[in-house]
Amino acid sequence: MSDENKNSIMYLIAYLVPVLTGILVYIMYGNDNRMKFHGVQAILLGIAIFIIDIISYFGAFIFTTIIYI
Repeated sequence: MSDENKNSIMYLIAYLVPVLTGILVYIMYGNDNRMKFHGVQAILLGIAIFIIDIISYFGAFIFTTIIYI
């Protein structure tokens, strides 16, 4: 397997469980700028998904509470 294929697979692995695998890819391949970019991007994606999830949860809770009042 060529280095390009290995890197492509690692780019994909960074997004499997965004925060966890993003941190692992960032730490393990910190000397490769493109790999660091994908690691940081996966971390930020995981944080954004978490924030959106919390907002939507509380939004749905507030909305259903208002309807039943």
